[in-house]
Amino acid sequence: MIRYCRTLFPLLLSALLAGGCGASALPVPAATPAGPKTAVVSIGDIVSVLTVDGVVVARPTFVLEAPATGTIQILSASTSPGSTTTRIATIESGSGEIPLILPANSGVTGWMVRDGDPVTAGLPVVAGYYSGFAIQATVADVSLYRLYGAVTNSRAEIPHGPGPFQCDLLGGISSSVSGGEIVGGPAPSAADGTPATTAPLVDATGPVRLLCSPPRDIRLFAGMHAIVAVTTAEARGAMLLPVEAVAGSSQHGKVTLVLSDGSRRDQSVDIGITDGVMIQITGGLKAGDEVAVPGPFLQGPTQ
Repeated sequence: MIRYCRTLFPLLLSALLAGGCGASALPVPAATPAGPKTAVVSIGDIVSVLTVDGVVVARPTFVLEAPATGTIQILSASTSPGSTTTRIATIESGSGEIPLILPANSGVTGWMVRDGDPVTAGLPVVAGYYSGFAIQATVADVSLYRLYGAVTNSRAEIPHGPGPFQCDLLGGISSSVSGGEIVGGPAPSAADGTPATTAPLVDATGPVRLLCSPPRDIRLFAGMHAIVAVTTAEARGAMLLPVEAVAGSSQHGKVTLVLSDGSRRDQSVDIGITDGVMIQITGGLKAGDEVAVPGPFLQGPTQ
C-alpha cells in the first residue's frame, strides 16, 4: 500500500501521516489572535477634494454671498447678462470697500437684503441666473463639513463625453433658489435715471449645492450626467491620522491615546481638513503619538 502511494503521489509524501495513505487532513496552523490596531500621528501633506455627481442644467439660478462682514451698498437693482463680470454692490468693512462681483453671462433676479443692511461674511445676499448651460451638483449632508471655505479649484467631466475641464463656480456654495419666493415689493425707479438702491427680496430655500459654468464652446444637453471635483482646502506639513482613528470630523473630536505603559485614555483633539482617508490634527496631539483604531465612537466607526 505504501509503495502504491509512493508511486502515484511522490510529491505528497512529506504531507502524509506516518500511518500511510489515509484520509487524514493536512495539519492547519493555529490562528494567532490579532492584537488591537493602533496608528501613529505622522507628518505629511493633505488636499481635500470633494467629488459629487451632477447634472447639466440650462439657465440656472444661483446665490452670491457677502464677501466680508460690513454694510452693503447696492449699486444696481437689476442687471441683464453681459459678457464680462459686473460690480453690483460693495461691502463697507473695517478693511475698506469689498466689491460684490456678478459672474459673466449672468443677471440679477432679486436681493435678499436691503441697501444699507449689515451683513456677515458668507451671508446669501443676491439671487442671480446664468444665461447658458451649467453643471449643478447637490452636496449630501454627510459631506457638508468638507466645505471648509472658499473653493480653490473646481473641475468637471461628462462621462463618455468631454472632460475633465475647468468649471468655475457660480456664486460659490449656496442653497437652491429655484423655488425661491419673492418676498419684497418691486424695486423703486429713480427719476434721474440713477440706479435704484433697493430691490425685490428673495427667500433662498433648498439643499446646499454647487453650480459651475463649463467653457461655453463645449457641447452640452440639459439632463446629462456629470461629475464635479472641487478642491476645498489643503495643508502642508500637517499632523495626520487615519479617519477611523478619530471620533468627529470637523473642528473638535476625540481619540483613544495609547500611553507608554500600555494604558489608554480618551483625548480631545482639534481637527482640520480631511481627504476622506486621512484627517488633519491641529491640536491635542504631537507627532509620534500612538492612538487606538477605531476611535471612541458612540455609534461605531463612521463610514
